Amino acid sequence: MEYKGYTGTVEFSVPDKCFHGHVLGITHLFTYEGSTFDELEEDFKGCIDDYLYDCKQEGVKPQKPFSGTLNIRIGSELHKNIALEARKKGETLNSFIKKALQKVML
Repeated sequence: MEYKGYTGTVEFSVPDKCFHGHVLGITHLFTYEGSTFDELEEDFKGCIDDYLYDCKQEGVKPQKPFSGTLNIRIGSELHKNIALEARKKGETLNSFIKKALQKVML
């Protein structure tokens, strides 16, 4: 589900007989639930609206989902090899990795 730029999961709990989910791409843990999909969607939207309202009231900037910054652990040898290859091509490490990831996603 998507609402105001935020993405949420849709899951179903058989034992509880309800839908539930959480907001992706931000560090805050927001969960929502509902007996029907419509109730789940309404609770999801309410969760986002409440978060944005609280941020406004507190004078803080809401966290952007999927900010574009990604920290990964790849091991020192791979890190070195990628950095050297990027340098050979006259690119920054960030640019080199971004291009490689874009190729994979096409």
